[in-house]
Amino acid sequence: MLRDKRWLWPVCKKIRTQAEQNARKALRELYTVIVEDAKTTAGKDKDPYKSVRYTGDSYPATKTPLTILQASRFTRSQFATQLTKTNRDEYDLSVSVAIREARDGRILLIPYPGSGFLSRSLRFMARMPELRDYHYQNSSDRPSHITASAWSERARTWKPLLEDDEWGQKLVLEIVSYGGFSRIDPALADGVVW
Repeated sequence: MLRDKRWLWPVCKKIRTQAEQNARKALRELYTVIVEDAKTTAGKDKDPYKSVRYTGDSYPATKTPLTILQASRFTRSQFATQLTKTNRDEYDLSVSVAIREARDGRILLIPYPGSGFLSRSLRFMARMPELRDYHYQNSSDRPSHITASAWSERARTWKPLLEDDEWGQKLVLEIVSYGGFSRIDPALADGVVW
Protein backbone atom coordinates (compact mmCIF):
# COMPACT_ATOMS: atom_id res chain seq x y z
CA MET A 1 0.00 0.00 0.00
CA LEU A 2 1.22 3.48 -0.83
CA ARG A 3 1.78 5.47 2.37
CA ASP A 4 0.92 8.80 0.69
CA LYS A 5 -1.20 9.05 -2.47
CA ARG A 6 0.80 12.07 -3.63
CA TRP A 7 3.81 9.79 -4.14
CA LEU A 8 2.14 7.54 -6.73
CA TRP A 9 3.95 8.63 -9.90
CA PRO A 10 7.42 9.16 -8.35
CA VAL A 11 7.10 5.73 -6.69
CA CYS A 12 6.05 4.14 -10.00
CA LYS A 13 9.11 5.67 -11.67
CA LYS A 14 11.34 4.40 -8.86
CA ILE A 15 9.84 0.90 -9.13
CA ARG A 16 10.25 0.82 -12.92
CA THR A 17 13.88 1.98 -12.75
CA GLN A 18 14.90 -0.56 -10.09
CA ALA A 19 12.89 -3.44 -11.58
CA GLU A 20 14.35 -2.88 -15.05
CA GLN A 21 17.87 -2.88 -13.58
CA ASN A 22 17.09 -6.12 -11.75
CA ALA A 23 15.61 -7.69 -14.90
CA ARG A 24 18.63 -6.71 -17.02
CA LYS A 25 20.99 -8.17 -14.44
CA ALA A 26 19.02 -11.43 -14.29
CA LEU A 27 18.96 -11.65 -18.10
CA ARG A 28 22.72 -11.00 -18.31
CA GLU A 29 23.25 -13.89 -15.90
CA LEU A 30 20.83 -16.12 -17.84
CA TYR A 31 22.48 -15.37 -21.20
CA THR A 32 25.89 -16.09 -19.74
CA VAL A 33 24.67 -19.47 -18.45
CA ILE A 34 23.11 -20.33 -21.82
CA VAL A 35 26.33 -19.43 -23.69
CA GLU A 36 28.51 -21.34 -21.22
CA ASP A 37 26.17 -24.33 -21.30
CA ALA A 38 26.33 -24.35 -25.10
CA LYS A 39 30.16 -24.36 -24.92
CA THR A 40 30.10 -27.51 -22.82
CA THR A 41 27.80 -29.30 -25.27
CA ALA A 42 29.14 -27.95 -28.60
CA GLY A 43 30.91 -30.52 -30.75
CA LYS A 44 29.20 -33.39 -28.98
CA ASP A 45 26.22 -35.34 -30.21
CA LYS A 46 24.06 -33.04 -28.15
CA ASP A 47 22.17 -29.96 -29.30
CA PRO A 48 23.95 -26.97 -27.65
CA TYR A 49 20.64 -25.16 -27.21
CA LYS A 50 19.26 -27.97 -25.11
CA SER A 51 20.45 -28.98 -21.70
CA VAL A 52 18.96 -30.22 -18.48
CA ARG A 53 17.94 -26.64 -17.66
CA TYR A 54 16.87 -25.35 -21.07
CA THR A 55 14.53 -27.93 -22.54
CA GLY A 56 12.29 -25.83 -24.78
CA ASP A 57 12.39 -25.29 -28.52
CA SER A 58 15.89 -25.22 -29.94
CA TYR A 59 17.89 -24.11 -32.93
CA PRO A 60 19.70 -26.71 -35.04
CA ALA A 61 22.87 -28.12 -33.51
CA THR A 62 26.00 -26.16 -34.30
CA LYS A 63 29.68 -26.42 -33.49
CA THR A 64 30.20 -22.65 -33.58
CA PRO A 65 30.15 -20.76 -30.28
CA LEU A 66 26.84 -19.35 -29.20
CA THR A 67 26.71 -15.56 -28.91
CA ILE A 68 24.95 -13.41 -26.34
CA LEU A 69 22.63 -12.17 -29.09
CA GLN A 70 21.67 -15.76 -29.96
CA ALA A 71 21.03 -16.46 -26.28
CA SER A 72 18.80 -13.38 -26.25
CA ARG A 73 16.86 -14.60 -29.31
CA PHE A 74 16.49 -18.04 -27.75
CA THR A 75 15.19 -16.51 -24.51
CA ARG A 76 12.72 -14.30 -26.34
CA SER A 77 11.49 -17.31 -28.33
CA GLN A 78 10.98 -19.25 -25.10
CA PHE A 79 9.15 -16.25 -23.62
CA ALA A 80 6.79 -16.19 -26.62
CA THR A 81 6.14 -19.92 -26.30
CA GLN A 82 5.47 -19.53 -22.58
CA LEU A 83 2.77 -16.95 -23.27
CA THR A 84 0.73 -19.57 -25.14
CA LYS A 85 0.80 -22.12 -22.30
CA THR A 86 -1.56 -22.47 -19.35
CA ASN A 87 1.23 -23.72 -17.07
CA ARG A 88 4.10 -21.42 -16.17
CA ASP A 89 7.79 -22.28 -16.39
CA GLU A 90 11.16 -20.54 -16.05
CA TYR A 91 10.47 -18.47 -19.18
CA ASP A 92 7.46 -16.76 -17.59
CA LEU A 93 9.25 -13.42 -17.82
CA SER A 94 6.31 -11.01 -17.55
CA VAL A 95 6.80 -8.50 -14.74
CA SER A 96 4.28 -5.85 -13.75
CA VAL A 97 2.70 -3.96 -10.86
CA ALA A 98 -1.06 -3.53 -10.65
CA ILE A 99 -2.25 -0.24 -9.18
CA ARG A 100 -5.66 -0.29 -7.55
CA GLU A 101 -7.62 2.26 -5.58
CA ALA A 102 -9.77 0.84 -2.81
CA ARG A 103 -13.12 2.36 -1.90
CA ASP A 104 -11.57 3.78 1.25
CA GLY A 105 -9.08 5.70 -0.92
CA ARG A 106 -6.04 3.53 -0.24
CA ILE A 107 -3.74 2.99 -3.22
CA LEU A 108 -2.56 -0.60 -3.45
CA LEU A 109 0.47 -1.59 -5.51
CA ILE A 110 0.38 -5.32 -6.22
CA PRO A 111 3.57 -6.89 -7.61
CA TYR A 112 3.31 -9.55 -10.33
CA PRO A 113 6.90 -10.72 -10.85
CA GLY A 114 6.14 -13.79 -12.95
CA SER A 115 7.31 -17.22 -11.90
CA GLY A 116 10.41 -17.54 -14.06
CA PHE A 117 13.96 -16.24 -14.21
CA LEU A 118 12.85 -12.66 -13.40
CA SER A 119 10.70 -13.60 -10.39
CA ARG A 120 13.00 -11.76 -7.97
CA SER A 121 12.94 -8.47 -9.83
CA LEU A 122 10.27 -6.86 -7.60
CA ARG A 123 11.42 -8.12 -4.19
CA PHE A 124 12.88 -4.71 -3.36
CA MET A 125 9.34 -3.32 -3.08
CA ALA A 126 9.04 -4.96 0.36
CA ARG A 127 11.82 -2.66 1.59
CA MET A 128 10.63 0.59 0.02
CA PRO A 129 9.90 3.19 2.71
CA GLU A 130 7.12 4.67 0.54
CA LEU A 131 5.16 1.40 0.76
CA ARG A 132 3.59 -0.57 3.58
CA ASP A 133 2.70 -4.25 3.46
CA TYR A 134 -1.05 -4.54 3.10
CA HIS A 135 -1.32 -8.06 1.73
CA TYR A 136 -4.60 -9.87 2.27
CA GLN A 137 -6.06 -13.17 1.10
CA ASN A 138 -9.54 -14.32 1.95
CA SER A 139 -8.46 -17.91 1.35
CA SER A 140 -5.71 -18.05 3.96
CA ASP A 141 -5.33 -17.68 7.70
CA ARG A 142 -4.16 -14.44 9.23
CA PRO A 143 -0.36 -14.33 9.57
CA SER A 144 0.72 -14.40 13.21
CA HIS A 145 2.54 -11.04 12.99
CA ILE A 146 -0.69 -9.20 12.02
CA THR A 147 -3.27 -8.44 14.68
CA ALA A 148 -6.85 -9.62 14.29
CA SER A 149 -8.11 -6.04 14.05
CA ALA A 150 -5.51 -5.14 11.39
CA TRP A 151 -6.46 -8.26 9.40
CA SER A 152 -10.16 -7.32 9.65
CA GLU A 153 -9.31 -3.83 8.38
CA ARG A 154 -7.47 -5.34 5.42
CA ALA A 155 -10.46 -7.60 4.75
CA ARG A 156 -12.79 -4.59 4.61
CA THR A 157 -10.45 -2.85 2.18
CA TRP A 158 -9.84 -5.88 -0.06
CA LYS A 159 -13.29 -7.53 -0.09
CA PRO A 160 -14.88 -5.15 -2.64
CA LEU A 161 -11.76 -5.40 -4.83
CA LEU A 162 -11.96 -9.19 -4.95
CA GLU A 163 -15.46 -9.24 -6.46
CA ASP A 164 -15.60 -10.48 -10.05
CA ASP A 165 -16.83 -7.22 -11.57
CA GLU A 166 -14.14 -5.21 -9.72
CA TRP A 167 -11.07 -7.38 -10.34
CA GLY A 168 -10.31 -5.84 -13.74
CA GLN A 169 -10.40 -2.26 -12.44
CA LYS A 170 -6.70 -1.45 -12.26
CA LEU A 171 -3.84 0.31 -13.95
CA VAL A 172 -0.84 -1.82 -14.84
CA LEU A 173 2.76 -0.65 -14.67
CA GLU A 174 4.33 -2.97 -17.22
CA ILE A 175 8.00 -3.64 -16.51
CA VAL A 176 8.72 -6.64 -18.77
CA SER A 177 6.38 -7.75 -21.54
CA TYR A 178 6.91 -9.63 -24.76
CA GLY A 179 6.16 -6.55 -26.85
CA GLY A 180 8.53 -4.39 -24.80
CA PHE A 181 11.24 -7.02 -24.30
CA SER A 182 13.80 -5.21 -26.44
CA ARG A 183 13.55 -2.24 -24.07
CA ILE A 184 15.06 -4.23 -21.19
CA ASP A 185 17.12 -6.78 -23.12
CA PRO A 186 20.78 -6.23 -22.17
CA ALA A 187 21.95 -7.88 -25.39
CA LEU A 188 20.46 -4.98 -27.33
CA ALA A 189 21.49 -2.16 -25.00
CA ASP A 190 23.97 0.38 -26.32
CA GLY A 191 27.28 0.38 -24.54
CA VAL A 192 26.76 -2.83 -22.57
CA VAL A 193 30.10 -4.60 -22.25
CA TRP A 194 30.11 -8.21 -21.12
